[in-house]
Parts: sequence; C-alpha cells; structure tokens
Amino acid sequence: MTSEDIAWVAGIFEADGSLYVDKNGKGGTAFPCLAIGMTDEDTIQKLKTTIGVGDVQGPYPGATDNRKPYWRYRLRNKDAVEKLCELMLPWLSKRRTAKVHEILHFIDMSPRRYARGTRGETICIGLR
Repeated sequence: MTSEDIAWVAGIFEADGSLYVDKNGKGGTAFPCLAIGMTDEDTIQKLKTTIGVGDVQGPYPGATDNRKPYWRYRLRNKDAVEKLCELMLPWLSKRRTAKVHEILHFIDMSPRRYARGTRGETICIGLR
C-alpha cells in the first residue's frame, strides 16, 4: 500500500471501524479482529482490494425496514491486523490509538501458533 492508501484506510477505519478480540467456536481461541461496516458496497470492496486480505460479507438487511442494506469488511488474521494497525497509527485519534495499543498488546501476549488466523489468509500488507 502507498502512504496515501494507508491514510485512506485509516480514515475509513476511524469513521466506521471497530477493533476487538474475537473467539472461534473451536476451543475458544482468541484472536484480533478489525471490522468496518457501511452501506456503500463499492467502498467496502475498494477497502478489501487496497488492503489485499480480509473478507467482505453482506449485504445484510438494515436494522429497520426503512434502512439500507450494509456490507462488512473483516480482517481476522493476527499478523495482518498487527501490521495494518501499526501502519494506520499516525492517522488515528487518541481514542483509536489507545484501542490499537490495547490490541497490539493482546497480540504480543498471544501464542504465535495462531498467527495465521482462522482462515489461513496470506499476509501481503505493507508499503510499496
């Protein structure tokens, strides 16, 4: 990713993203998850293309009948979440920066045997 790409991704994450620790159903292994949801499918698809890894899910129905459907981008690969968070840090607010540091601490304290995440995605995030 270029520095402009990283700034764009950080802006989308700052506005519509969340970062949390999730568990899979097989033994409750915990792993970091970065998720962004919005009603603009083209933006979600561009996000996935720009980052290079992760899943796009949806459309999901809106919370009420008069709401638009939405899509979700999710990144659940520990190494990719760590790298993306580190790249976005210069563009994030204090609140988001604190959350990123919390997740990076979780990653540092977690066993490396789960580093490939639950889907075994290939890591390809970085500066060009």
